[in-house]
Amino acid sequence: MAQSTPDRGSTEAHLLRIQAVQYTPEQIGNLQAWLADLGYESGVVDGIADRDLAAAIGAFEADQGLPPLGMVTDEVFSLVAQEWQGRTGTLQRMTTAAADTVGAGSAGANPAGGESCAALLAGLTLTPPASRMDFELSQADINSGLLGDEVGTTAQLFYTNEADNILIADESQNGVSARDGDDTIFVFNPGLGAAISADGGGDTIHICSLSKALNMVAPAEGMPVFDSMPDTIVIHAAAFAAASAMGHNQVQWLESVHKIDGAQILIPGFDARTDRIILRSPEPVTPQIIDDGFTAVVRAGPIEFRFLYSSPDAPSPLEGFIVETATTEDVGADQALTQTLLAGGAEEMFGLSAAQLAGLEAGGVPEPGETETGVAIRPDDPARASAEGTCETLAGYTGLDPAEDNITTASYGSRYSTWRDSDDAILLRGDGDQHFLVAGGGDDQIWLYDMSADSYIMAGPGADLVVLCSMEDVGGTVGLGNGDQDADTLVIGPDVLRDIPAGFTRQLILMEFQPEFDRLILPAGDYALEIDVQNLGLDNVITYGPLRITLLLSNLQDESRLRAAVRIGALPVRLYLDDMAARSVPILPAPALPVDPASWAAAHRLSGGPPPGAAPMQTCDHARMLQTVSAPVEEAPEHSLSALFLTYGDGDDTVVLRSVDDDPVNGILTGSEIATGAGDDMVHVFTGHAAVDPGPGADTVLVCALDALVFALSAAADGEPDTIIVDSGVFLTPVVEHLYRNIATTGFGDPTDRLVVRLPPGAAAKWDEIFGLIVVANGYETRISVGPTPDDLPPRHHIDPDKIVIWPLGASP
Repeated sequence: MAQSTPDRGSTEAHLLRIQAVQYTPEQIGNLQAWLADLGYESGVVDGIADRDLAAAIGAFEADQGLPPLGMVTDEVFSLVAQEWQGRTGTLQRMTTAAADTVGAGSAGANPAGGESCAALLAGLTLTPPASRMDFELSQADINSGLLGDEVGTTAQLFYTNEADNILIADESQNGVSARDGDDTIFVFNPGLGAAISADGGGDTIHICSLSKALNMVAPAEGMPVFDSMPDTIVIHAAAFAAASAMGHNQVQWLESVHKIDGAQILIPGFDARTDRIILRSPEPVTPQIIDDGFTAVVRAGPIEFRFLYSSPDAPSPLEGFIVETATTEDVGADQALTQTLLAGGAEEMFGLSAAQLAGLEAGGVPEPGETETGVAIRPDDPARASAEGTCETLAGYTGLDPAEDNITTASYGSRYSTWRDSDDAILLRGDGDQHFLVAGGGDDQIWLYDMSADSYIMAGPGADLVVLCSMEDVGGTVGLGNGDQDADTLVIGPDVLRDIPAGFTRQLILMEFQPEFDRLILPAGDYALEIDVQNLGLDNVITYGPLRITLLLSNLQDESRLRAAVRIGALPVRLYLDDMAARSVPILPAPALPVDPASWAAAHRLSGGPPPGAAPMQTCDHARMLQTVSAPVEEAPEHSLSALFLTYGDGDDTVVLRSVDDDPVNGILTGSEIATGAGDDMVHVFTGHAAVDPGPGADTVLVCALDALVFALSAAADGEPDTIIVDSGVFLTPVVEHLYRNIATTGFGDPTDRLVVRLPPGAAAKWDEIFGLIVVANGYETRISVGPTPDDLPPRHHIDPDKIVIWPLGASP
């Protein structure tokens, strides 16, 4: 943090400046301006902590019933910001010369649009991509954009963590990942699906010209996006002129077709508290909200802005708009520059070839995720250090147990660190990049320092303990459990509630939290604990002072259950280990019942009528006796959230999937993905900690046992008859009260596909339009969602229940 420059010599002013050294002049200036607006004489708004500011703070504190200390503190920032927001409806201010400020901003936080792209680029030194990753367009990509055109990202260009000057000007469908640093990005005629992601830092994106009706610009990092850095998007005059000439278009968005006039720009992560959109229009425009729903929509002349994944605390995006008047000369200059760049003029202007700008030649810097610092510093006994540790005692280490697959060069500028099915001690330090941490099975202890806003922490099955010591910005995501009944504990360190930008709260997304087993430990503090149900009852929100934790899709209507799982506590870790072991309830799969071929006579479609085809007589007992099964042709880590990706050949394979606990030699790792390839394959499933894709062919998947509460599999829309059999033991496996088992199937688009449910005696099955097939046996509930391939339109995830066959075992013919 920069120190304020002193200009007064009094003792009290000197003490105030020393105490306020952690704040930048911009932050001090904001505080001075807020207090002045509230009627407190804070002196000149110059970013200097002096006697006038101290007197204003003291007077404000006295009016709030607080001791008038007159000191600059996080609490003072928060209280003043809240009071100012309540009076004005926004959090920060912006003054821009020759601009019509529709919303409001912070003094000096965001640059104005000012000049044309041609003027801004003159003499600028550009940064070539550090690396590139190519993709293939999928049918799902094509179906999600402009109707009649292919939309999707064909390649991703990665830049550095420094302040980069980036040029995108080839009409390709290349996406941009600018990574950290205060970047400046110039975009000319982006292709459909060419998502421009500025990532971390205070970035400026100049949309210089447009040629397509659908565009995506992401000023921040993370999905959902939580970013307190000031980002600016400038829509230049030539882009307005191009949008005016586009006429009527149809855009596919969230399963619906939207008609738009002109162009549409999708903007995830916009926060009007710090971010700005500057409209440099040659014609007068007035931004207006036309939809203030889940995804707010603002229209400004011929351009429609659709805002996605915004922070729940963010004000209306309309508050972040600023209108400037551009000249006809600006339009002509940027249109001429667009033609020059698209004709290959960048090499003459900037000394970079088209191949360099497209990332086809190495930029000479490390690719995303490559190690830049050397060997990790680890304790002699990582397990003991973790069990006895606190955020302070482990702060000097850069690692504990090493990952099996670590620091890989993966898609979207991410790093992937994977641990296997063992009891691991893990320490992750954020470095600004997106990081996927997959802990796998086992009872893991995970320590997180400076977690970035777009990182995802997946603790996996087992009794895991996650300690969040500090966060890089104002958000992050942690996943617990992954379909188990083991007791997990998330401990929030005291530093998470400190050093939060004024007017913001820490936003943590917490997934797979089960209050029956899991615990949330909050640090001691003078904060009120609040619990709320939001998002149509699907999410729960826990508010604790400046911390907001969203339990994603928790669907807990009983507040008392959740409140009982939230505690106030501290470290070390060993305080919670015995309690976690006592609360865990392992899932013990029940054996399948014998199958009598004669009982097939009682089988019927879910809607009534005889079942299609002959009785599928594959049994789980037969699978256990198999001596020879097919071996995968490829066994390699996948750059995704999978622990392992197993691929089989295109013959008729016989595959048996067991966990490593049941089969230490041939068992699969938790979180693996299985692709059996083409051919008429037979897959026997004895573990739920995997995702199965049988591929093309007439395939049969027999689900014998599940040691997890969730399981996913798919069929191929290839015209071949696929059969999925869920055997009786799955339904008889105990599930703890309030929980249920979920089997998600996709790919049921062919008329000959069928799902056969072997129903144990006494069980009941019913169809639900929301959840699919619900089976209750011995009081244990199992839900089976059955849907077509995601590529099918319309993408409703349930199909005709006639494809579901109920086979009552033990029934008389």
